[in-house]
Amino acid sequence: MAVREGFVRCEVRKGVFAREYEVAVPSTAGPLHRAIVDQDDIMRRAGQSAVRVRLLSCEPDRCLVDLPQETLANGRRVWVPRAALVEE
Repeated sequence: MAVREGFVRCEVRKGVFAREYEVAVPSTAGPLHRAIVDQDDIMRRAGQSAVRVRLLSCEPDRCLVDLPQETLANGRRVWVPRAALVEE
């Protein structure tokens, strides 16, 4: 699979600075992964929010993605449920 951009559904909260937001991304490992991202990395459509990611690898039920910034506890790469991907 070639690396391409996509979006993953997430929870969004306003950050400290004007252009930043805290996103909480689902993980196949259990708890949500949280990261601080720029407002340009957030997509809002039909009452749902999603964060821009790079899709690195996909399996039938999960995908490995690169978030725009490091998570607050781990690195940038997170396995997310494939169902959390937003179809454009």
